[in-house]
Amino acid sequence: MTFDIGFLTSPLIITLLSVSVLCCIILTTAYRRRISRIRRYARATESAEIPAQLPGLSVIVYTKEDADALERLLPELFSQEYPGKFEVIVLSDGRCSDVEDVVTRLSFQHRNLRMTYVPDDSHALSRKKLAVTLGVKGASYENILLTDVNVAPNSNRWLALMARHFAAGKHVVIGACRMVDSEGANERPFAAFNTLADTTTWLTSAIGKRTYRATDKNLAFSRSLFFEKKGFADSTHLLHGIDDIFVSKIASPENCAVEIQPDAIPTFRCYDLRSQHLADKIQHNFTGKITSQSARRFFGFGSLTMWIWVAVTVGLIAIALAPFDFKSIDLSHFIPAVGSIVLGIVWIAAVAVSWRNAARALGMKISAWRLPIQIFRRPFSNFAYRLRSITNRSRNFSWTSGH
Repeated sequence: MTFDIGFLTSPLIITLLSVSVLCCIILTTAYRRRISRIRRYARATESAEIPAQLPGLSVIVYTKEDADALERLLPELFSQEYPGKFEVIVLSDGRCSDVEDVVTRLSFQHRNLRMTYVPDDSHALSRKKLAVTLGVKGASYENILLTDVNVAPNSNRWLALMARHFAAGKHVVIGACRMVDSEGANERPFAAFNTLADTTTWLTSAIGKRTYRATDKNLAFSRSLFFEKKGFADSTHLLHGIDDIFVSKIASPENCAVEIQPDAIPTFRCYDLRSQHLADKIQHNFTGKITSQSARRFFGFGSLTMWIWVAVTVGLIAIALAPFDFKSIDLSHFIPAVGSIVLGIVWIAAVAVSWRNAARALGMKISAWRLPIQIFRRPFSNFAYRLRSITNRSRNFSWTSGH
């Protein structure tokens, strides 16, 4: 095999190879390090201790006619090892006799259990926002932990780990929540990866002191801050926004902490992970326009860089095959394409390992061998979700739904 030095040193080949190298550098440094921020932060905070005494905590549990889930959750909440006083307030979306029966029965054992509900005739507003507002107003303690009836604590230290940041002077605590199908198994590999990627996007931003979103299944904030910022007053016309519009309004670099220790990450059981993920994407594509875009743009730029590498590599292969006469093909013309492919293997492996480590840190299950495909597929699915969000835009307003 002879080497065509003129071909290898031509301006076009050098430019394309340079772009491939630049893509590899960006993806193995800035992009990979941003994903790795999850694991680094989890390791850096794992030795933090829980104070001997913690301030009072009001745990607000939102439910909608799900008495069975409530009966599972409440005993787990009351078995928490919390070095301080805490109460549980059940927020029922509408009156439900089964839910009331569960609360009434358990309240004889636990004096710190109470319940309130949103009247059935409350319309033209976000019923969940109204429920949360009622819960905060009725809370006995300054510090609030908001969660959902379908979560399951993974440790009896969950409440203490979240509340320890209040003892350190913080007023907002951003937690994580792993999501699984109702059977406890993950049957939707791509939905699982997309959920991981979305969680990583807003969590790494919060770790970097640029909080714009959280999860309302594991979110803590102070009661006084809620009223100081007038709660949900600026988004009453929207059904959603508790975990992004409200959070971006109350969180600041000084008053916000992130808690992602394994014992502080509950599990949310949904009927179908893919359907739940679709609903979340449509919701946050709409409300997310009102909050910061920097983190999403960063990860969007990372996806764009991946596809630039693909285009460059395909271009190099096409140039090598340009004669379309296999007898006259110079094998040395494939050297740039092979070099770009090798660079691709390097950055794909590095990024995949970072995603895997992030998943482990958050207790999420993803399919390791599918990761390369999922990484390249995600930009297209995000575009499809945006289109779905546009076509379902009217459903985000409170006057179009009774929920």
